[in-house]
Amino acid sequence: LGTPFAITVDFDTAKDDTVTLRERDTTKQIRASIDEVVDLVKNLVLGNTTWDDALSKYPSVNDTAAAADEE
Repeated sequence: LGTPFAITVDFDTAKDDTVTLRERDTTKQIRASIDEVVDLVKNLVLGNTTWDDALSKYPSVNDTAAAADEE
């Protein structure tokens, strides 16, 4: 059992209205707008999309951190 997805609200959320979405089994994380994550979780739970689809569409948290370091 357990929660398949977790949403993290952090200091960046206040700046850019994005949150981190983490998948339980792979522990991989993506970052997207709040509105996108709400729709994404709905579609993941309903089986309309897969976690692999989400990983290919949205930047991973590691990619986002690396891009911030380059700035």
